[in-house]
Amino acid sequence: MANGSNPWDVLRPIAARMPKVVREHEILRVAAIVHGNDKTRSAEAARREVLIWAQKRSGGRLPEKAWDFQEFSYLSGGRDSVAIRIKTSDADIWAIRADDPDKCVPGRVWTTEVVVGLTDDKPCNFSARLLVSTSEDELEIEPHVPGFVQQVAEKCVLSRGPIELSPEPWLIQSDEDTERLVAILIDQSRMLPVFVLTVTDDSGDPNQPLLDASGLARATLGIAHVAIVPATFTWSLTSRLGKQRSVFGGAVRAYLPGFTEDASPYGHRLMLADQISTLEGAAQCTNWLRSLAAAESLRRTRLGRDVVAFTTIRDATLQLKQQQLEREGASDAQKLEAANARIKALEVNLKTSKESENFLLDECKLAEERAQASVDIHVNRLD
Repeated sequence: MANGSNPWDVLRPIAARMPKVVREHEILRVAAIVHGNDKTRSAEAARREVLIWAQKRSGGRLPEKAWDFQEFSYLSGGRDSVAIRIKTSDADIWAIRADDPDKCVPGRVWTTEVVVGLTDDKPCNFSARLLVSTSEDELEIEPHVPGFVQQVAEKCVLSRGPIELSPEPWLIQSDEDTERLVAILIDQSRMLPVFVLTVTDDSGDPNQPLLDASGLARATLGIAHVAIVPATFTWSLTSRLGKQRSVFGGAVRAYLPGFTEDASPYGHRLMLADQISTLEGAAQCTNWLRSLAAAESLRRTRLGRDVVAFTTIRDATLQLKQQQLEREGASDAQKLEAANARIKALEVNLKTSKESENFLLDECKLAEERAQASVDIHVNRLD
């Protein structure tokens, strides 16, 4: 080795030829309740909308038993869909996992998981996870809730906590609306961020903020709420929350869950009008809001309770099959085949859990580095 050379310089060509590790990253989670007078029909309507979406993405036709909400596997050159169903005396759980290769980035594969669950004593539960598998060192994406969530919200009635989920932004049109908005902002049971977009005083359209509110509402449906406050009603907002915690003059504010009338304003970020008045500034702000909503959905939605992973339901299905074989006196070969299938599923589940844990640890480290850099910049400005 030449004097002064870096050992990594010698290894770099070898590392470049080695295959990159593919990791699965979880992007966002959606948890909601499906409403309706007949929850069985509501569940079927939600499942059907998801299947319509999955079929469009698959490039072919799903098997007939898919539309009867039965277990199926559909393989279509990487655009694969697999569904399972568990029916017991007191529960009916249907789940689907669909893969879709990215149209622009080679090697990047998107995976969507959906669970629609019914139990005797609870309303219909609807949950979804968006994941991506990639070997990219840095994942640069603009999070967007899958389109079937909007289809289900339009066909059925979805809610998260006390608030109905809507693919359109909420336009504040009265003092009563403003009071209700404030009540939602300070409601300690609120589970999703609220993005409040205000309109400038000199806007040609009194209801048009600087950001594309409709596009933002669709992109964050189920992981955030979007409200538009015309200039006329920002005074009422300010009188209730105070100038430091309010938003007006074309600015945008992200009110996170846990906000109170005496909360620190720095925990609920404010983007001023001059920061988002250009196309570039508006795009950056919109992407930041979408990323914030996605990150909050992972942080505040509990996996295994609010949202159930497909692998968990698949394991439960395999376990039930094993128990059924025992009851029916199946042969040792049949029992062994069922046991091996479950062991393989558990191995995949463990591998996925470890990858998710490593990803979260890496993200925490990056977040700490960004926070420290922000502090350093702030200190330097003070100096």
